[in-house]
Amino acid sequence: MFTQVLLIALSLIPAGASTGFTDHRGREILKTNVCGAGTYADVKSGVPYVNVDTCSLSKLPRVVATWVQLHEVSHHLLGHLDLPKITKLEEAQADCLALSLMKHHGDLSKAKLERLGTYLTKIPGDATHEPGPIRFLNALGCSLLLTGDSK
Repeated sequence: MFTQVLLIALSLIPAGASTGFTDHRGREILKTNVCGAGTYADVKSGVPYVNVDTCSLSKLPRVVATWVQLHEVSHHLLGHLDLPKITKLEEAQADCLALSLMKHHGDLSKAKLERLGTYLTKIPGDATHEPGPIRFLNALGCSLLLTGDSK
């Protein structure tokens, strides 16, 4: 499925190569890999990229790692990195789009959704992220609205 290919592709492609996605302005989103630096989206010298921390992601269930990577790609797709600061609202939007992409491409069985929910509900909130249970429920509700699918 699409997101399984994404997970494999982002983990295997070399740093500096295209992720296969373009941002909201049509620019290719590149991939970097800095082990231990976290998985995050950024723009450097006008070039959008997603750092994929394969050291950390390899310890997570595959559905969680896929969602994390799609969450960061979603920040680029939604234009969040043009903002002065990403807020809880933008984080919720990226959560929603990541889950919607997984559902839309058929890579979110009930069992995978339960694994993702179990993981997310253990995450505490911070200055820009709601606590995990709220994030999961918001993303789930939003993705139902976007995909029109009650599965």
